[in-house]
Amino acid sequence: MQRKAMDIFMSKWDKIIIAAIFCVCILSIVFINVFAYSDKADKVIIEVDGHEYAQYRLNEISSSKTIEIDNKYGYNKIEIFPDGACVTDADCRDKLDVLSGKITRTGEYIVCLPHRLVIRLEGGGTYADAVAY
Repeated sequence: MQRKAMDIFMSKWDKIIIAAIFCVCILSIVFINVFAYSDKADKVIIEVDGHEYAQYRLNEISSSKTIEIDNKYGYNKIEIFPDGACVTDADCRDKLDVLSGKITRTGEYIVCLPHRLVIRLEGGGTYADAVAY
C-alpha cells in the first residue's frame, strides 16, 4: 500500500495547526478591514500639485456634486456624494483614477499621477495607521 507524499511528512496534528493558523490570518484581515478602517469620512480634500484645491464637507452634500478640474496638467471630473467621492472622467492615458472607483472611508485616496491630483477622505474620528500602532 502506497502512502501519499504529504502523509509521509505531515501528521494529522500538523495539518490541523496549519489550518488553524490559516483561519486566524483570514479572521485578522477581516477584523482589520471591518473594525479598524470603518470610520465614515467627514470631508473630501482635493489637492493639485501638492496644494489644496478644494475641501468639501460630506454632510453638506445633498445628492451629488460635480467638480471639474481643467489645468495645465490635464482634465479630471470628480463626483462627490454624501458618503464619498470618485473620479468619473479623466483625459490621462491609463485612467487608473477612474478605475479606482468610489472611496467612502477615512484614510482612502484616489491619485492621478499624470495630473498631480490627490483626492482623500478625512474625519470620522481617530484614524490610526500601521505606523501609529
